[in-house]
Amino acid sequence: MARPPRLQVAGGVFHVTARGSRQAAIFLDDQDRERFLDLLRTVRRRFGWSWLAYCLMNNHYHLLVCTPGEDLAKGMWLLNGDYATGFNRRHGLRGHVFEGRYVSVPVQDDEQLVHTVRYIARNPVEAGLCRWPGDWVWSSHGAVLGRGGEEADGLVDVRAVLGRFGAWGGDARRRYAEFVDDWAGSGRAPLRSAVMPKRRSDARPVYSTTDGDLRKARDPQVRARLEGGGRVKVRRETSGRRGKAVTTVANVPLDDDGLRDLAGRLKKRCGVGGAVKDGVIELQGDHRDAVVEVLRGEGYDVVIAGG
Repeated sequence: MARPPRLQVAGGVFHVTARGSRQAAIFLDDQDRERFLDLLRTVRRRFGWSWLAYCLMNNHYHLLVCTPGEDLAKGMWLLNGDYATGFNRRHGLRGHVFEGRYVSVPVQDDEQLVHTVRYIARNPVEAGLCRWPGDWVWSSHGAVLGRGGEEADGLVDVRAVLGRFGAWGGDARRRYAEFVDDWAGSGRAPLRSAVMPKRRSDARPVYSTTDGDLRKARDPQVRARLEGGGRVKVRRETSGRRGKAVTTVANVPLDDDGLRDLAGRLKKRCGVGGAVKDGVIELQGDHRDAVVEVLRGEGYDVVIAGG
């Protein structure tokens, strides 16, 4: 069946997202994230786009973009294609990186726009990666707040974003900060359905890692985890003579640095100690519910195995 054409509108605003194949991470370290931001700048210069918001998670990203021309597909092909090529070259992989085509949702009015901005800014919080949106450095939230030199970087059109909040009266930045932080009364479930692109069950992989290509990976640990079936396994086990409970997280498709980063986020969320041993994250105590919530929030396919 032929794939339906993308909606492309001159002067349109779109919420765009793409996820890693098999729930795998598309950013393994900060160098990957910096390179992706550089590509956002390249696309902006070439097509004259305006980035209104972005957030780089671990296995997916969110973008809010205004396209002066009818060229959303061309720009996204450049962004995802160039990033996937560089990612594979750097990490010794071949084949696809992203799961299916990118997904785009047209933003119809200013009300939907400001809610989408808030949804993108709060994505790391809802995934359990941090307590406040401003704690996550890989999003545009800090730039809109004018922190450090982020606004001077010029990647995000801060003036266009704040213009929507300035229309409410008072200080635009303060209005923005209050709106992003006031999540409890925002109608979270309907808001998510309104701004979150739906995953296409019939999407054909465009940049996803194939079984044959996994054998090409330089890092044997990454290769072993990618070949482990694609499902992260969370289990309650016992440790030591006293049989103390521990929560283990196995089969995560990350290298050791990525695993240590993930372990740090899980330890912070659960408030316990832990470590990475032989490619498995171990946390003190039984925290399966919290761990599963965090992992699923990041987009991993999780199964509670035994225990």
